[in-house]
Amino acid sequence: MKAYIKSTLGVLTALAVLLPLQTAPSHAKTKVEFWYPVAVQGKVAQKVQGKIDEFNNMQTDVEVVPSFTGNYDENANKAQAAFEAGRPPDVLLLSPYNIFDFWLAGYIESIDDYLREKNLDPDEFYSDFWESNFGNVTFEGTHYAIPYQNSIPLAVYNCDHMEAAGLDCNKLPETWAEFLEATKKLTKREGDKVTRWGVMMPSQYDWFGWGFHGWVLSNGGDFYNTGFRGEVYYNNPTTRGALQFWKDLVFEHGVMPKGVLTGKGTTTAWFAGKTSIMVGISTGSLTFLRDSSKFKYGIGFIPWNVRNLTTIGGAAMTIMRKDRSPEQRAAVWKFLSWMTSAENLGDWSRKSGYFAPRKSSYELPVMKEFGAKYPETLKVLEQLKCCTFPQFQLYKGIAVRKAIEDEAQAVMSGKKSVDEALVAAQRKANEIMKPYIDATVMPPK
Repeated sequence: MKAYIKSTLGVLTALAVLLPLQTAPSHAKTKVEFWYPVAVQGKVAQKVQGKIDEFNNMQTDVEVVPSFTGNYDENANKAQAAFEAGRPPDVLLLSPYNIFDFWLAGYIESIDDYLREKNLDPDEFYSDFWESNFGNVTFEGTHYAIPYQNSIPLAVYNCDHMEAAGLDCNKLPETWAEFLEATKKLTKREGDKVTRWGVMMPSQYDWFGWGFHGWVLSNGGDFYNTGFRGEVYYNNPTTRGALQFWKDLVFEHGVMPKGVLTGKGTTTAWFAGKTSIMVGISTGSLTFLRDSSKFKYGIGFIPWNVRNLTTIGGAAMTIMRKDRSPEQRAAVWKFLSWMTSAENLGDWSRKSGYFAPRKSSYELPVMKEFGAKYPETLKVLEQLKCCTFPQFQLYKGIAVRKAIEDEAQAVMSGKKSVDEALVAAQRKANEIMKPYIDATVMPPK
């Protein structure tokens, strides 16, 4: 089936002939090129560089050369271009939005093959990872990625504002109704002017697609068919209800600003006390929150209407396909297995705020001590264990996600009704996925 889809869609370009590497001196390290999706400057890049330096300095066989490639979408686009030019990196941290397309196009290799080369059982290896990851890294029964950093969208509350409004930061809103009531109490006005918003939620690209998925799940529905990567449920009651709730926060209740809110703008407003709640930030921001907040805050989950369920986020390590010698394959695996060990995933969790994807990371003494010191890190872990769903992952996932993001932004700007927007989003998504639909579930003509 996979070969048929590839030939029908023509998604694989002819592999460029890679120039053979010159024979290196015996003392030279084998180089491994690693791409990580983050801006070149900033604390995250510095922390990633620190991990790479640690690995390079601890052994004499492998030298990892990192590149910081922008956001998740930019990272994927650059990697695709590099592959088609015959110069892909070795290891690529990839968002679930992109992993399916990379698998379908043949850009990434089976992790199971590397495990078996080391006499490791794939099922046993992956049994240590949280189950909600599996839908994003497994295709046709084979694993193509190793989870590296996990997250869920969070709701973060200013406890000083909560207390002043007669609300309890130890009892955060759990349902849509409770959440709406809190936002009304937290919004402050001077005449017709809002001086403090009750809530802000990013509606810019990528932020909205991920965070809003959690709202749809909490309303009893989903964005997409997990059994078929060419079907979305944009124009249906559960999605409609979630988007209507967002719109009503702005236009009916007046507790959230009109227009397209950015992630940076939302966090800036929250730290400045211009909004009491920010929703949709990642657990990957927990360390930044802890280091930057000058006031007490409370961390909750996306409120639920029908069920307590949200989407998982983060990214996973993939190995890009290219000709490698046995020594090069061994070097790639040496680095990848080190980076995804329980110890290093725990270390990255403590440094970044992301969940550690391995269960065993939390059994380490250092993680138990960290959890006791910062209990919010264990609190948010509870939802990962019980109530998370695989991240949005479809054919042409970025473009399909953008189809609803464009329309939702029109709704939040007052330019379209919810019904108009979702009809348009569904039509656009179907057009984008038509080649995949025709090549898979439609009968041959």
